Amino acid sequence: MIPDTLKIYKERFVYAYTATGVISLLAFGVTPHLRAGNTKIAIIEFFMALALMGNLLAYFKHRNYTILSNIAHFIIMVIFIFLIITGGYKGTGIFWTFSYPLLSFFLNRIHEVIFWNLAFFLSILTIYLVKPDMIYYEPEVLRQAAGVYTAIFILAFVYNSVISKLIKALSRKASFDALTGLYSRNFALETLEKIFSKSPNERPPLILVYIDLDNMKGVNDSLGHDEGDRVLERVAEIIRSKFRKEDIVARFGGDEFVIVSFSTSVKSIEERLIEVKELIEKEFKDYGLSISWGIVRTPEEGSDLDTLIKKADEKMYAMKSAKKS
Repeated sequence: MIPDTLKIYKERFVYAYTATGVISLLAFGVTPHLRAGNTKIAIIEFFMALALMGNLLAYFKHRNYTILSNIAHFIIMVIFIFLIITGGYKGTGIFWTFSYPLLSFFLNRIHEVIFWNLAFFLSILTIYLVKPDMIYYEPEVLRQAAGVYTAIFILAFVYNSVISKLIKALSRKASFDALTGLYSRNFALETLEKIFSKSPNERPPLILVYIDLDNMKGVNDSLGHDEGDRVLERVAEIIRSKFRKEDIVARFGGDEFVIVSFSTSVKSIEERLIEVKELIEKEFKDYGLSISWGIVRTPEEGSDLDTLIKKADEKMYAMKSAKKS
């Protein structure tokens, strides 16, 4: 859930840095170089700006963020190497390279960040060792710049580590129910909404199960909520144990659960639910607990999420009512 949201913001960042990069190259590179008569450098920087734009336009077609970010890294690295070699406009090119560590952590995962920053550093070092006259800057300036660059990288690394841990913690809190450890209602709904946002031909067939724990109110009223919580934890374990890892088992409410299975066999799901029912009735015989459920399948019983949940809920209550009567 959180990672998907994070990807959206990373995409927005890609749009922002691409626009910023292109505008900066044109305003602070191409234009002043043309005015100074450095036509060759201006043309090279213009085509680098086009490469950044081309990478973004290609992303709209392939939608592969890994490809987008790594190509962006390569283009930016080439631009910064070019600025170190030529000095940019009046020797200011080296200042732009200090943004590379920050860009790296926004764009890529940690191992890719290390790879691209190391590649940039080693590229400059190789050029300096093989052909030092090729580089615009004096050795002392390069050493000082390397120190500043390293400091920025370390700070960015530490900050990114803290943010990554925070995102993981928030992701778990948003995706999992704190009491039972099952998926949360929000996670189940968001996953279903993502599936149903696709065209009917692209959606995988699925089975939606709505489960209610019978007589749970009596446990809370007579034995207290601490015992009620213990019962819910155990019931969740039983339900989870009877379904596959790829099935989404979520706590949907107080004593309600939802299962999303990509199995096409309703019979198989019913057999598992009967096993769950028998285990709960046996283990909590003194409490009179059982379960009722409703099962719906797509696309046979509908293609609208709200309708399917409502149908499953109605079937569950029909089963509960039949028990009482």
